[in-house]
Amino acid sequence: MLGEALLQASMLEPAVINQVMMGFEYDNNIKLGAYLVQEQLITEEVLQQTLALQQAQQKSLQQLFAAYKEKLNGAILI
Repeated sequence: MLGEALLQASMLEPAVINQVMMGFEYDNNIKLGAYLVQEQLITEEVLQQTLALQQAQQKSLQQLFAAYKEKLNGAILI
């Protein structure tokens, strides 16, 4: 999800993300964001901004789903 967010924000090119994902080891106990900063592909500031944007988007989606669910619960089904 972080990779997608960085692509959407035009912080990394798709080819760079693909290259990173091929070389990134998920079992090495380092998070993708920390790895990208460590490899100097993004700055800590870009990482924090992107994570904040992700969090805001997730909150918006949760609110949208909650409103939709509430609307469905109030609907009369035929």
